[in-house]
Amino acid sequence: MLNGERFMAASGSVFRIPVDTHHTIRADLERPVELIEVRLGESLVNAFYKPES
Repeated sequence: MLNGERFMAASGSVFRIPVDTHHTIRADLERPVELIEVRLGESLVNAFYKPES
């Protein structure tokens, strides 16, 4: 789901998720899922790390 809209994924599917887009993935328990996530831009560490003052 991207911003409340449902999309079906199949082998080879590619989704581009813009910054600040609400998203989730759900898997069918009968079939295995392999997800590869690639992030571009600032490091995730920078988003959550707050240096001590």
